[in-house]
Amino acid sequence: MAITAGSPFVRDMARYLTGSGNDAESVVRKYRDKRPKVLWVPPEKPAIEIPDDFETLRQKLGLDLKAFAPTGMKWERSPDQKWMGRTVQSIVKAGPRRIYRSRPDEMGGLKISIATVNGQEVEIAVQRTNSEDWDFFVYGADGKRQGYSTFHTSKGNPVEGPAPLTCLACHYNRDQGNFERRPLSYSLASAVVKPFVLALSDPSRLGFLASQPQE
Repeated sequence: MAITAGSPFVRDMARYLTGSGNDAESVVRKYRDKRPKVLWVPPEKPAIEIPDDFETLRQKLGLDLKAFAPTGMKWERSPDQKWMGRTVQSIVKAGPRRIYRSRPDEMGGLKISIATVNGQEVEIAVQRTNSEDWDFFVYGADGKRQGYSTFHTSKGNPVEGPAPLTCLACHYNRDQGNFERRPLSYSLASAVVKPFVLALSDPSRLGFLASQPQE
């Protein structure tokens, strides 16, 4: 799949960000900053309010990260039965990522995923109401929401990229044209993150991604 200014991926990304796939290249240019001064606001109201600090969200969800801290790769159920959790080795984060997923039947239908990364970041993914798309948010080490995240290339080099744009590269379902909770292409994660971030910094580089290996 060639990722160019007119590719389905860029059009779907524009629709995801603004609610419309029109003028996709201008949308990319608007959201390209690695450290956005203004946090991205989804075109549709999220299924749950995303506050500026993670502690407020954690308390609202009733998730006790100390009482429920799974360390193995096998899914475990929280004592209150509301969450599933496990720890995996993340390619793009170059380290352990502890993942928590809500059990919708126990959470009023809410589908939300929380991942803690090396004590430095907290990633949030929540499914939009009446949509197959998921919204992605990031909290930094200080617990405050931020518009960027740190990823690692296949050589292990850290690359700072805007969120949710960089997240979308790995969570894109090219067959359905939407952005899902689970990452769908680890080769994209390991081989394309850096040039993708460069392309977001300079949309004229989008054509460069067409030569990158993707699955």
